[in-house]
Amino acid sequence: MDAATLEVLRHLSPSSYDQFIRCPAQWALVRIEGIKIPPAIAMLVGKGMHGAAEVNFKQKIVSGVDVPIEVMKEAAATKYREGAEEAGVQCSREELSELPRLLGEGKDRAVRFAECMAKEAAPGIQPIAVERRITIQDPSLPIPWVGVLDVATDNALVDWKSAGKKWPEGREHRETQPTVYDALYRFEYGISPALGFGVFSDSTKAGALYDYRGTTRTPGDWETLCRGADTMIRMIQAGLFPPAVPGSWWCTPKFCGLWSICRYIPERLRRLPNMKGQGE
Repeated sequence: MDAATLEVLRHLSPSSYDQFIRCPAQWALVRIEGIKIPPAIAMLVGKGMHGAAEVNFKQKIVSGVDVPIEVMKEAAATKYREGAEEAGVQCSREELSELPRLLGEGKDRAVRFAECMAKEAAPGIQPIAVERRITIQDPSLPIPWVGVLDVATDNALVDWKSAGKKWPEGREHRETQPTVYDALYRFEYGISPALGFGVFSDSTKAGALYDYRGTTRTPGDWETLCRGADTMIRMIQAGLFPPAVPGSWWCTPKFCGLWSICRYIPERLRRLPNMKGQGE
């Protein structure tokens, strides 16, 4: 791989790969030109929930017991607040006047998810590793894959997710992360783990809901993913960064923090007032 490409692409990760697949143009703005996208409130909720998980499960490796629920709730609120203060918050012009209320609701959601995790997910998990970063080099690629395992047990791997609503059926089987994490776990521990997502969502009637989504991966999944990564690398080397498919839900001002500066968005669309709700 040439030096210029290596400078901006030192390793592969699930998030980098998924961003490139969704929109190579956005990938280039963020990872080559260095333009930062402030996190949306939904991302801050995820940060808060992950903060609660880390506080609990790291100490549980040794102690074997969960921390009190209030400790996890406080950890979620703290991590949420730190995320907002550190990087700001992505919101539309229409949402700006409501931002304090929206931020408060987001913090409450992160705390509810942490409480739900403490009650419904944590008691059945005895971790051996938490937030563990692993690197693996596939011989078909010029650079390694890197991933961070949320919570690993002696035979399983759980990746935490937060969502505004229940995941659609089958989504867990299409995600990139389990394919990478399966390979990383096998490399690190020598066995294939049981793979799953721990998904927390909100219900107006029942409050926070926990939904475990188990999935599987095969060597063929890994080979296919590396084939896609090889194509990604070749496109980057060639300087090819096309936009997302027109009409994609992620190519709207609500879901893309770079929508207003993207050279593939015509001025006509930027002026339309009804663009706010597209993609919902």
